Amino acid sequence: MTVSPHAFVSLGTKTEDTFKLEVGSLMNEAVETTGFSDFGDPSFREPLELLLESLRNEATLTPFGRKSVLDLLTSKLQARLRVIGAHAHHPQIRAGRIDSPIFIVGLPRTGSTLVHHLFGVDDRVRVPRRWELLRPWPAPEAATYLTDSRIETANQELTPSYEHRPHLRAMHPMRGDFPEECSHILTAHFLGGLFSILFDVPTFQYALMRSDLRAAYKFHKMFLQLLQWRCPATPWVLKYPMHLGHLDDLLRVYPDARIIWLHRDPVEAITSATHLISIAHTAHCDGENPSTTALRLTEEWSYRTRAAMEQRARIEDSDRPWHDVWYDELIADPLSCMAEIYAWAGLVLPYGTLFRMRDYLARPPYPRGGYAHDPERLGINPARIEHELADCIAAYFG
Repeated sequence: MTVSPHAFVSLGTKTEDTFKLEVGSLMNEAVETTGFSDFGDPSFREPLELLLESLRNEATLTPFGRKSVLDLLTSKLQARLRVIGAHAHHPQIRAGRIDSPIFIVGLPRTGSTLVHHLFGVDDRVRVPRRWELLRPWPAPEAATYLTDSRIETANQELTPSYEHRPHLRAMHPMRGDFPEECSHILTAHFLGGLFSILFDVPTFQYALMRSDLRAAYKFHKMFLQLLQWRCPATPWVLKYPMHLGHLDDLLRVYPDARIIWLHRDPVEAITSATHLISIAHTAHCDGENPSTTALRLTEEWSYRTRAAMEQRARIEDSDRPWHDVWYDELIADPLSCMAEIYAWAGLVLPYGTLFRMRDYLARPPYPRGGYAHDPERLGINPARIEHELADCIAAYFG
């Protein structure tokens, strides 16, 4: 990982407290907790070291933020150990095929959660659920997949997050049995964007978007192979906005992957993402500044969309077409959009599945609303976003 000496808009300010985050102690604790000792490919250590440095020097963590970051770091190290350990003890896991997975990408706040959840009502495809991403071992079992005790554990763990961030439930609902993005997998290789969403770590954020993710995607595949070992998947449907910018790396590991790219007016998307990240940062860090968050997001997504457009021009062909979905069309008629996605993917959309999707939309399992679309209130300059993402706007909104 390389970091510019002028990384992002601001490197933050060094905290004065003595909060300690050390790789050795975190890894030792994970080994003692799990009983496993093999962390696999050691390339995860470099981004972990940079993340810890960024947390120590930039994050100005609140007491809740300190507890949250320690819990997150140790849980990801434990998950990593369990995935590597499961493969070592059960070599047959690695033989599991992952054919033609579907990846949902795009700017943040473009409707990817809605698409992922609608896929999630189809029991013939496999979307990763929050509980199994947090605790992948023992491997999920088909017979108990909907009743596993880890579902309720994951629900209970969300309570403090909602208490400290009361607006989060409306903006980004989570539940133990909900489909969840595969950021949680890449985070266990310490190359996932979850850290920059939850904590103010601009140096790490800058380095992440320019990192080589091939080793992280190899671990990603091992993780999915474990999850599907006793609970098969045909196909996997995965979503994570930050795959944009790393599609070359992703397709080296998943050469037959299919890509759904969601599009939304960048000013609206970055404004909404700024509001969401500001909620997370306020709970975890002192001195949150939404306008600075927006500037960093603008630079990041300008880079990611340009890289993704260049990669698409090289990668896409008639044997691997991509599918574009526009946010306004998705919100206006989600069922028609899903029918088009299924047709593009070569999947049958039975009436029963369509009915469950319609029922989901009529009675969503979480409250809606609470979104902020006022750039001025957040200190955002729309003209800057339009300038920085001009190529994306011209290509998809021209």
